[in-house]
Amino acid sequence: MAFSVCIISNVINGTLLQVIDSYRRVSDDILVGFNGLLAADVADFALQYPDIKPHLLTWKGYGPTKNELAAKAKYDWILSVDSDEIASPELQQSLAAVQFKEINTVYCLLLVHRIGTERVRYGTFGASKELKKRLYNRKAVSWDTEKVHEALTFPKQVTFETLKGILYHHTAENTADIRAKNRKYALLSAENMLEKGKKYTYSKPYLSGLNAFMKQYIFKKGFLDGRIGFLLARESALYAWWKYRFLQQLRQKRSS
Repeated sequence: MAFSVCIISNVINGTLLQVIDSYRRVSDDILVGFNGLLAADVADFALQYPDIKPHLLTWKGYGPTKNELAAKAKYDWILSVDSDEIASPELQQSLAAVQFKEINTVYCLLLVHRIGTERVRYGTFGASKELKKRLYNRKAVSWDTEKVHEALTFPKQVTFETLKGILYHHTAENTADIRAKNRKYALLSAENMLEKGKKYTYSKPYLSGLNAFMKQYIFKKGFLDGRIGFLLARESALYAWWKYRFLQQLRQKRSS
C-alpha cells in the first residue's frame, strides 16, 4: 500500500531539495506546501521539479496547515516531515517495505539532530531517543490546532510501531540559525500562552532561562558535546527567556 509524503516549507533551498530526494525512492506522491513565497517562485519550482506537487498555502499555524496539505494528498496514509528532515538509507528501506495495518496504527521514526554535519549526542537534542509520530492514516489521525509544537491527535484505540532507520533533523548550519528559529518559535509560544491565559511574573523569564540551561548543559550532559554543547544550552536558555518576555509584551499590548 502506498503513502504520500507531505512537507511544509517557507523556503526553497538546498536542504529542502535533499529532503525531497531522500523520499523519491519510497513514494510517487510528494507534496510541498509552500507559505510566504511568491506564486511565481512556486510555479518556477513546479517547472524545475515536475515529479513534485507544490501547493501555495495560506499560513494558518503548523497544525492546520499540515492538515490542509494532507487533505490534498493522493493517498490516505501520510508521512509528514519538515523541510529539514532527511531520511537515512535504512529508513528509506523501512518506508519502502512497510506493511500498513489498521488505520489507527501510527508509525514512529527515530529523530537525530545535526548542526551542520555534526551529530548532537547529548543535551536536549541528543541525550535520549526521540521518537516522532509521523506516518499515519488521515481518516483516523490529524494534527491539532496549535500554532507551534503541534502534535497528532489520535483515536481512543491507537497502536504505535517504530520503523528502523534515522530521520536526520538538519537543525541548523550554525547556532546563529538556531537563534533566528528560536526567536520565531518563542513568539509563537508566547501567543499560545496568551490565548490560554498564562500569567507572567517578573522573575519567570530568568528562572525559566536558568532552568533551560541547567537541563540542557548539566542534567542532559550537554557539556560532553564540548563547545557546541555549551552554545546549544545558551540558545535554549535564551529561547526560554524570550518566550516569557514576549508574553509580557503581548499582555501589555492587549491591556493598552
